[in-house]
Amino acid sequence: MDEQDFLHLLKHYEQTMYRMAFAYLKNEHDAIEAVQEATYRSLKRNIL
Repeated sequence: MDEQDFLHLLKHYEQTMYRMAFAYLKNEHDAIEAVQEATYRSLKRNIL
């Protein structure tokens, strides 16, 4: 997967990821942080 593919998937799923994180964590800041961490780990594993 190249960077463009990753960015396309991220754009497509970011709201879903946030909603799911918020449903579990019940806190906006924590949900955003969880999505950022998941995105970073996925990026690191697949591109870097």
